[in-house]
Amino acid sequence: SELSRTVQEGGGLFGSARCDQLKGEEPHHALAEAIGQVLRPSIRPELCQQIRLASSPHLPLLVTLVPELSPLLETNSTLGSVGPQEARHRIQVAFASLIRGLASRGRPLVLFLDDLQWSDETSLELLDFLAAEPDLEGLLLIQGSRENRGGLFLGPLELDAICRWTADSFRCQTEQALPLAKVLLQKTGGNPFFIRTLWFRLARERLIYRCEDGSPGWRWDQQAIHTIEISSNLLDTMLQQIQQLPSSTQTCLIAAACCGRSFAASELSQLLSLTVPDILNDLSAAVDHLLISPLEGDCFQFAHDRVQEAAYAQLEPTQRSQYHRLLGRFKVAQLASHPSSPSLFEAIDHLRLSLAMMTDPKERQQFAELCLSAIQRARSAGSFERAFSLAETALEALGPARW
Repeated sequence: SELSRTVQEGGGLFGSARCDQLKGEEPHHALAEAIGQVLRPSIRPELCQQIRLASSPHLPLLVTLVPELSPLLETNSTLGSVGPQEARHRIQVAFASLIRGLASRGRPLVLFLDDLQWSDETSLELLDFLAAEPDLEGLLLIQGSRENRGGLFLGPLELDAICRWTADSFRCQTEQALPLAKVLLQKTGGNPFFIRTLWFRLARERLIYRCEDGSPGWRWDQQAIHTIEISSNLLDTMLQQIQQLPSSTQTCLIAAACCGRSFAASELSQLLSLTVPDILNDLSAAVDHLLISPLEGDCFQFAHDRVQEAAYAQLEPTQRSQYHRLLGRFKVAQLASHPSSPSLFEAIDHLRLSLAMMTDPKERQQFAELCLSAIQRARSAGSFERAFSLAETALEALGPARW
């Protein structure tokens, strides 16, 4: 991204992560993932000594949350058991020490954490603690959330901003762009993603087109755009776009919505019993329609959470449970080789959403045991609310057999 490039070109460090409603994330996952991104693929030699100096006593705890730090851990240590408040404070002090080792005035650390409305309370408390620490020099913590957490509220775009954006995009003067900008504001309410989606539709329907005389720039049919029908509900608009895709692409998107905001073609291959090349071919239409965007490897992410929600809403309850059950089993299989993987929490959330399909008492017992492992991890991370919620899930799975 432009922000990442600017920070790194200036000698700084940049990491980003987002919370996901459908992925049962380990406490502090977003912060740990963003820091892990800074440290990958390997820790810079100049950072190793500084992290050790700042965080040495806390490394055994930090490694459990940020695996990328494991090369710095010289001896294995067992973490002592402490009470809820002490556990929270221990985590907060540990992360603060790590950031002191990473950030400085000459080497700023910028962390962008998005969709924090899906984060757990303990993670939010940690972010508030770090933001209030007076001696964390060089740290810029950018938080994105649908809910205002005391920061800047980003409302819809106003006419002037839409006009300038339109003029820049279509290489024309603001005076020429103004009539189109007024229609865009009327039909989208100033939602940036909605505007971008409408632009794509207008271009696809040839209501916006390149100049045919070979000169630079674009032209549009103002009258036709003014009369075009569009739902004022972004979710409905996304649903309409998905339904215009080939049926095989729709199938992939609907299954992908169960995976979360981001997903891998290899996951869908298992879920739909198709080859990865077939999945990639089917997804290409969704990429062309700007509904998903490619990431590294065979991974993709939905362009907006409303796209994911629209796809997810098309699933019948039984099929939805079946997909979540399969995804949960895939995540459990991954735990065999990576017991400390965040997949534990993802597996539990997927299996929880398919609990009604678990008719075998043995399967429910195994699920409860998974919950117990996650409870222990949540307690170590100081997230006792999450631990309590997991305990309730385990008891629900066991039913009367728990007694």
